[in-house]
Amino acid sequence: SNGGSPNATVTITNDGSSDLNASIQDRDPENTFEQPDWVNVSAGSTGQFDVEFTAAENFGFVELQLEPQTGEGAFRIPVVGVVEDRNVSFDRSELDFGTVTTGEVTTSTVRVENTGTVPTTFNATTNQTTNFTLEADDSGTFRLFPGEGRLLTVRSNLSSTGTTAANLTVANASDTSLTDNSPRTNLTLKATAEAPDITISNSEPVDVGDTPVNSTTSTEIEITNDGEARLTAELTDAFNETEQQNFSVVGARGVEVPAGSSQNVTIGATPQTATEISANLTLTQINDPDVDKRT
Repeated sequence: SNGGSPNATVTITNDGSSDLNASIQDRDPENTFEQPDWVNVSAGSTGQFDVEFTAAENFGFVELQLEPQTGEGAFRIPVVGVVEDRNVSFDRSELDFGTVTTGEVTTSTVRVENTGTVPTTFNATTNQTTNFTLEADDSGTFRLFPGEGRLLTVRSNLSSTGTTAANLTVANASDTSLTDNSPRTNLTLKATAEAPDITISNSEPVDVGDTPVNSTTSTEIEITNDGEARLTAELTDAFNETEQQNFSVVGARGVEVPAGSSQNVTIGATPQTATEISANLTLTQINDPDVDKRT
């Protein structure tokens, strides 16, 4: 890789009857390769020496010449070095989700590209998995060819108000110390969460008043959102099975109240006998971070 210094070992066999003592000459004005000046191999044995390639360019070539002291049998050894550059970059330096609502999942995408010279396997991770996660298909390893890109889908799900930041890191799956002249392996993730604030404007208990048996009288429950984000709640389980004999929600089975606004929920009371009846209206799955159920 660029900036690395790999070694190659040269093995020489001396099939003669006398020791080999040879100088090693090179024609390498850039000093891309380094090797010893001499090699000594006993008669009938083998010897080795290392050639080190300093990867300053994408390609290097040198021809080593071994010259025995006897002046006989000089021969040449060609040496080649090729740089494998493993790099990766994002198409931006920050992924800002903007303003989001607490407890709600928001998704966004960012493109990552293999800017190196060889196919490489990468992995992607976030350092705050509570607030920012990757889609399942993007959370494992993936392989990119040089110049190939891939979209990563990131999910934000903030539980508290305010601005939260984290890092998304894409790295070589086998070596996280990627080398690039200007790598952007880390991407800043940011989101600012706002929360709703639910209030029931009616005084409690809410009195429907006198109603004839088997007749229905309706009343309005006012739900106010004093927060800074949209309020949602469910009314599918507003009354239990016994209460449903006398009370019901009229119309929509859920509420959605913009910030700073109110919405009325209509409740119908239908007594089955001439007696006082009562029930608890329950709102569930409220996206207010301070309360997920309100009775």
